[in-house]
Amino acid sequence: MKSRNANETILGYFYQFDKTIIEILKQTDDNNIITVEGIEDIDVEKANEVETIQCKYHEALEYNNSSIKKAIILLLRNYVNNPQANYKYTLYAYFKSGNEKLKLPLNLDYLKSNFLEYKENGKEHKVYEELNVDNTNLEKFIKVLNIELIDTDYQEQKNNVIKLLMQQFNCTETDAENFYYGNAINEIIKLATKSEITQRKINKKDFITRINKKEVLFNNWINEFIGRKNLLKKLRNDYFTYTNISPNERIFLIDFGNEKEFELKEIINCIIKKWTKILKRESNSYCPYIFINNYDKNKLIELKKDLYSDGIKFIDGFTFDGAEFNVEEICKKADYNNGIKIKFINKIEFLDDIIKENKKTKEIYQFYYNKPFFSYENEKIKHIKIQIKNINEIKEII
Repeated sequence: MKSRNANETILGYFYQFDKTIIEILKQTDDNNIITVEGIEDIDVEKANEVETIQCKYHEALEYNNSSIKKAIILLLRNYVNNPQANYKYTLYAYFKSGNEKLKLPLNLDYLKSNFLEYKENGKEHKVYEELNVDNTNLEKFIKVLNIELIDTDYQEQKNNVIKLLMQQFNCTETDAENFYYGNAINEIIKLATKSEITQRKINKKDFITRINKKEVLFNNWINEFIGRKNLLKKLRNDYFTYTNISPNERIFLIDFGNEKEFELKEIINCIIKKWTKILKRESNSYCPYIFINNYDKNKLIELKKDLYSDGIKFIDGFTFDGAEFNVEEICKKADYNNGIKIKFINKIEFLDDIIKENKKTKEIYQFYYNKPFFSYENEKIKHIKIQIKNINEIKEII
């Protein structure tokens, strides 16, 4: 069981990640550079100044001036060490209560007595004297220091990120959270872990380009924070749970790894059970297509034999041994008379022809391990790409 402190630490990081995304998305000048883990947690380089933002999240703590004393001292040290820099310092912090204890605007005496003086091991410290900062420079520091104690908790701030992404990509809340938010978090984590500060810089335009893809990506941070099973359940609820299933053309693309043959067969039976419906009324009948990536041709033949022995009727676009692929044949409507329950796509190259031939509403669901193996971008076609750890996760999603 995760400890409370571990959860709070992870929550604090995600709060910082979300704040970073907000800072990037709100930029109106594409030339502004955002550095992740730069001078502070977030640096925003503008034409005339650099705003450094230190982000704190304390869900269980009440605010006291001592709570941010160390942070203020660190900001002052940076100010003293960079006398020629045009820096603006922001301390962005959340506490469960007590924000009213901070008296703003700051004045010189309040800054000194509450944040720059302390006692340690019986010895009194006056940081401004130790740093040799006179009152004039402290007054200048106050002018560039912004302490922002906010009432926006983690969930509310995340909701704000989702709204910004919905506006940016003109998309639904579901797509904003599952695709663009996940991609944004992954991008921020990727930047934060770069060793060189030059590699941790990005502008809004490049950030948007990098996260503009409909892929559900999982990383260890997200798995740890939300929980793998909860993520799979959420995907199931968002994309594979319907009150009434429409007779659309659904295409399942499955990456095959080192799974057992029976596991793949279970997945296929699961897809048939959920996404095949054969009725006397032809217009309401439907069955899915399936392509298995990285799967041996001879094994596919054996798999088809097993399914045929189990009474599962399928087609694959080949009418007889030695025939050429016939796209009209594989696009044949499943109905009560022919009893077709699934359509096998033997080669990924056939997929483009199938998409073009079939005029009905289409949905593509791609499950992959390392990276997507099929690319098809068309605003009229839903294409959901989901990264998996093992093939059995598909059963929990669909």
